[in-house]
Amino acid sequence: MLKKLFIPFAVAAAMASCCNGGSCPKGEAADSTNACADTVKKACGGCIKGDWNVVSANGVCAVVDTVKPFISFQDSSKVNGHSGVNSFFGSFEKKGDTLAFVNIGQTKMMGPDTLMKVEDAITDAINKTASVKVCGDSAKIFNAEGNEIMVLVKKN
Repeated sequence: MLKKLFIPFAVAAAMASCCNGGSCPKGEAADSTNACADTVKKACGGCIKGDWNVVSANGVCAVVDTVKPFISFQDSSKVNGHSGVNSFFGSFEKKGDTLAFVNIGQTKMMGPDTLMKVEDAITDAINKTASVKVCGDSAKIFNAEGNEIMVLVKKN
């Protein structure tokens, strides 16, 4: 029972720490100078496969109320997830540090403005993904210009 309570708390704490010390207002910009960002600054190799919580996308904190956007990279090169309001699905290609989302489909529901801001930021980041750096339980996704566009934390 304790393990079931601890794991969601640990993930929520890690996600919250990546957004201005856990205090960013709904949908506000995440602070790239925080401790979570320091964890993934070094260029490490690692496997992207598995389930990841989205912490931020395009500078927007993805943790809003009880909504926890996620991306699941499967062994079969399939990908699916939730971007705040809608679900998405498709494939991914990863070679070395390069990462591309391929043939992505998405449901098209509307939601509250704060969640739509997160939704738009994640969708834009997925469309512009060019590379990834995985460091243990954290990952940073970059666009073609080398700018950080998404931060992920591995689900337990």
